[in-house]
Amino acid sequence: MARISVVRTVGTYRVTLAGRLMAADLKRLERACRHALEHKLVPLELNLDHVSATDAAARFYVEQLRARGATIHDATGALRVGEPH
Repeated sequence: MARISVVRTVGTYRVTLAGRLMAADLKRLERACRHALEHKLVPLELNLDHVSATDAAARFYVEQLRARGATIHDATGALRVGEPH
């Protein structure tokens, strides 16, 4: 189960994830991102720098968030398909 934390500032809405991001976490991630996605006034940033693993559903969902305008930070490469994370 991923740990999810949210920090809201005047200029950003940052969601930080850590641990294993899997399909079972996506409802919680959706709730964490909902405010920024609905209002679109503050940019959404997803920090995946501490995510150790993802499954296909999680990678797909994060790519959907990117398509909706989210900025993704992925220093560990958790979103890369076919590589161990």
